[in-house]
Amino acid sequence: PVSAVSATTPPKPVLREMVVVLDAGADMQGGRLQAAKAGLTALADVAPNDVALGLVLGRGVGSVAQTPTRNRAAFKKAVADVTAEGVTGVYGGVLTAGRLAKPVGANRRLLIVAGGPSSDANSDDVTADVVGRVDRVDLVSVGTGADGLADLRTLATSSGGTVEVAPAVEALAGAINAATSGIPPLMTITVTVPTNWSGTERLTVIADNGSQRLATEVPVRFTPAAPAVPASGPEPGLLSSFGSLTFIGMVFVILLIACLLAAFGL
Repeated sequence: PVSAVSATTPPKPVLREMVVVLDAGADMQGGRLQAAKAGLTALADVAPNDVALGLVLGRGVGSVAQTPTRNRAAFKKAVADVTAEGVTGVYGGVLTAGRLAKPVGANRRLLIVAGGPSSDANSDDVTADVVGRVDRVDLVSVGTGADGLADLRTLATSSGGTVEVAPAVEALAGAINAATSGIPPLMTITVTVPTNWSGTERLTVIADNGSQRLATEVPVRFTPAAPAVPASGPEPGLLSSFGSLTFIGMVFVILLIACLLAAFGL
């Protein structure tokens, strides 16, 4: 999505979060947990810097291991400290993650990593509770067959997210990477609009990263000029001589939240 605002209204920073729900039950012991940790550590290295990462453990009723933070070292430590024990509770983790306090206007994405079968008699209620609390859900699971994750698959696809299946433990880290590779970076492009464009309602913005070129149209609006006030004393300067055309050289900050089709990629 793309938005445009005038320079007189500085754009508010977009708050983006990804909360990982990691299966931490006893079934994850050994290679599964190590593969999941490798994938999540790699995620911390490649996610755009503005994206806050959080970690919720999916066992029992779910517990928060790390609230969303941009401190990558803190997130990595939380991942490294995870142990696999107890009863798998992926649905409990999803419910806990969905109910985490969220900053106003923040865009929150869930990444669910399920290493084995998980079931919950109230799974449909859990997914219904999460809808509206998060903006997108991605699901990564190991193996195929009856795993009790049908409601989570539906939740992911209906939110526009992805469902990645690792056929074996060795493929788990790669599946996590595939599910999160589309996180777009944020770009701020500043455009100086000449006076003779004052009637323009849309601008075409072109971004080039050296290997790909993307163009998009964005709406713009001009801030109404203040009425000209006759000046007394010294001769009017160059700028005041234009009267109400005070928008000469007006700078429009175009906040390009690039769903750039992974061209630059959160």
